[in-house]
Amino acid sequence: MIRLLILALIIYAVYRYLKPRLGSSGGSNNEVKDSQEAELIKDPECGAYFLRNKGVSAWIDGKAVFFCSESCRDAYLDRRRKETEKR
Repeated sequence: MIRLLILALIIYAVYRYLKPRLGSSGGSNNEVKDSQEAELIKDPECGAYFLRNKGVSAWIDGKAVFFCSESCRDAYLDRRRKETEKR
């Protein structure tokens, strides 16, 4: 019984590994871009989830960070600035 369970887990892991690679050959780049823009992401300041294309971004440590609003972005940047000043 345990062997069957382990075999099922291995088959599922292989399926999960291969699915994105096999599925992307039929789609266009616009579909991938649209799905990324429709991605829900979490605001690091208030914790609200929002659509990436509706958010406000800021470059922090070389990475784009997205916020639900300008007020959350400004509050996050102020908090980071105060934390770095304390050090």
